[in-house]
Amino acid sequence: MCLHVFCGFLSLYVGCVFIGIFGIILSIVVFSMALFELISGNPHTFFAILAMAFALFHAISMALLLLSTMMDICWALLLSFCLGVISTVIFFGCAVMFYVMTKEELHFAIGLILGIIQMYFLWIILSTWWCCRSTRDNC
Repeated sequence: MCLHVFCGFLSLYVGCVFIGIFGIILSIVVFSMALFELISGNPHTFFAILAMAFALFHAISMALLLLSTMMDICWALLLSFCLGVISTVIFFGCAVMFYVMTKEELHFAIGLILGIIQMYFLWIILSTWWCCRSTRDNC
């Protein structure tokens, strides 16, 4: 179950740091865009609030991921994975809801691709947790 990320070029810990930094940046961008849409008077208020909830859960998950990777805290890795699953479900909900409202196939396809990438990132986080809690030094 212990893997190396990006076709074996990086270790799991370096991959988790990359995922954490990228995830924090993504959360800030999504939250600020949703806040802008909410302030500008977008008629889809629920969609903007759902995007803000995704950004909040995702940011907390990525902050826990960075903390647990730096401090080698296994329970925080597992908590980061659980919050990541919640944020991924919210993300898929946003993608489907956006497709239902706008009927834009391209945006839906991009949302699905980003969701699949997010699921790969969650697999890396789960593999890192497995290696962290493992007593063997095979990771």
